[in-house]
Amino acid sequence: MGEDKFRRELFTEPEEYEETPLRDRKAILPNLRHNEEKAEFIRDVIALANTARMLGKPAYLLYGISRQGELCGIGDSRQYYDDLTDPSLAERIRHRLRELLTRHVSPHVNLDIRTGRCEDKEVAYIKIEPMTPPTVFQVREDLVTRHQRLLNSGQCWIRFGESKSEVDRREIAPNSDPYCYAYSEVPFVMPSVWRRYLEGLLDDREADLVAAEDIPSCQTLFDVSGEPADFRLQQFLEREDRLLVICGTACCGKTVLLRRLVAGLVRNGLEAVRVRERDEDYRPPACWIPVYFPLRGTAVNSSWHLEQVLWDAINSVSRWAFWQETRPSHPEMLFRQSSLRWLVCFDGLDEIASDAGQRQFGSKLRQFLRRFGQVKVILTTRTDANTAAFQQIATTLSIAPLKHEQVFSYLRNFVDEDDQALEELAALLEVEPELWNLLRVPGYLVVALRKLSDVYPSTTEVVPAFASVGEMPLATEAGRNVSDLLAGTAAVADDLTLASTVTNETPEQEVEQETVPIRAPLTLGWLLDEIFREAWKREDLRHGEDETCAAEWWDAVGKLALDIDGRRRDVDAREVGRHLRARRASLLRRVLSLGILVRDRYLAPLRFGTEVTKTYFAATWVERLLRCDAHGRAQRALSSATPEFRTRTLEILQSVTAISLEPLMDGGEP
Repeated sequence: MGEDKFRRELFTEPEEYEETPLRDRKAILPNLRHNEEKAEFIRDVIALANTARMLGKPAYLLYGISRQGELCGIGDSRQYYDDLTDPSLAERIRHRLRELLTRHVSPHVNLDIRTGRCEDKEVAYIKIEPMTPPTVFQVREDLVTRHQRLLNSGQCWIRFGESKSEVDRREIAPNSDPYCYAYSEVPFVMPSVWRRYLEGLLDDREADLVAAEDIPSCQTLFDVSGEPADFRLQQFLEREDRLLVICGTACCGKTVLLRRLVAGLVRNGLEAVRVRERDEDYRPPACWIPVYFPLRGTAVNSSWHLEQVLWDAINSVSRWAFWQETRPSHPEMLFRQSSLRWLVCFDGLDEIASDAGQRQFGSKLRQFLRRFGQVKVILTTRTDANTAAFQQIATTLSIAPLKHEQVFSYLRNFVDEDDQALEELAALLEVEPELWNLLRVPGYLVVALRKLSDVYPSTTEVVPAFASVGEMPLATEAGRNVSDLLAGTAAVADDLTLASTVTNETPEQEVEQETVPIRAPLTLGWLLDEIFREAWKREDLRHGEDETCAAEWWDAVGKLALDIDGRRRDVDAREVGRHLRARRASLLRRVLSLGILVRDRYLAPLRFGTEVTKTYFAATWVERLLRCDAHGRAQRALSSATPEFRTRTLEILQSVTAISLEPLMDGGEP
């Protein structure tokens, strides 16, 4: 073989010649006339061939470098092959080894043997390319001497170890898990691959784990029995249960709970993997390996393969660390390895668009659990999703609304206890107790807090531009955070907008007047308007809906609310469909995902999440009619409602529109 192809770095660079599962080194060539050395060589080749087969990378057996890593050359050991007539040493070695391996090793091993010189010393190496025969490499024929049996048919080995100083052959059975698999069938996962996967999961925008971790003052969720949800999750991980279903109303915190769990497991996993890498330990980490899979927009049908979809997602998150160009034929077999503790987390069964898709997913999930008996699964869903396929085998964690004290505890972390915003909210809750039902939902509480932390909608009042700070009404500090304002932070000149340029006029001169915004009192209508429009806008951004479509959907919900009015609590899905009209399935998913409409269970009648939600949307539809000068239509719609519902609708409407409502209240034309 030509020296131009000889890899000298295998003998000169420590990272190349240090012993690893894919590197072994010897000082001299084997003397194959001696049966003990012959048996040792066969074991080495089988071990390296099986390691290359498993890892998908070539293995090297180096000659002319000592166990201490010193370059010594093969020296006189080349004479072991001088009896052959081949012109080159490499050819003579290849001829002798081919005879030996053909007789004693199965399947056939292809060896590439090269010789060369480094630092004026003759060296050689054997390269074993990764091959993927259907079985592991093993002893084909016994090797027996007059006094002992050196090799038995069926014996096989693999190169493995916990550190470079301890890398050695390990005898395995031909079907030992995971060593029996070839890289083309099942990827063998080194610690560096686990690290890339876990780091990728933390960086994954769709999972958004870091944002879930960083939620400030995140309140503890409880199940309906009063136990903390975190405790129930820990119980699930410690017990023999296989499937945990986290269910609850829209925006109740299911996704955040799941993402925070996954983030914690990822952090623990990264720490364990780094220890493995530091110790050069090639075993998988002894921790939970989480998989986060959002179901939003997933199209499930009879040809959909759950484990295949999962592994494509896992490999993508890892930045293709498990495989790159050629997909292994059975990566899902990693779910069966006893040394791996998988936790697969599916987020949002209710996000699967169709009822048929939910049924298919349930069936696929049940098959998945039956096939992979060691994997645990957590699934989040609203209560109205189709869980019939796996209900009998699932443990359920039903998320309860936040407690009253939790709502105020959360608000106090961002708004001072003596803050006007908090005082006004407390007063509003006393007269509007149903508002609690909204604020006890974490998703709506977060939106409400964001609005309470801003300056409220303002009216105007004329005040002196140069009034002292002590005399300045609080509202003149427009634009500053409520908690800062009400904590008594003094205004500075830069906070004031003057109506005229400051001159050297004397104090006796008449002072210019300016218009300064002040905050209006907190009202139910304003708070509802802010909460629902913010939540609706976020859904528009998530799904990329155009403004016209979003506005039509908004109006459809308002028409439905006014049609149901105060006479009915529940409504059939077909009637809802008639109101929603175009793209009714998409709109129905939206109002259910926002908790505007709810179902207590699968296929149960629909209803508005709260009566105040229904009243608010009815008010928005009346406002829409007034803005379009459809006064008569607005009057007729209100006149058909119950007196109580009509009164409540007008009360809310009055706080969200500047249009005069007196004609509607009096029953006359505006």
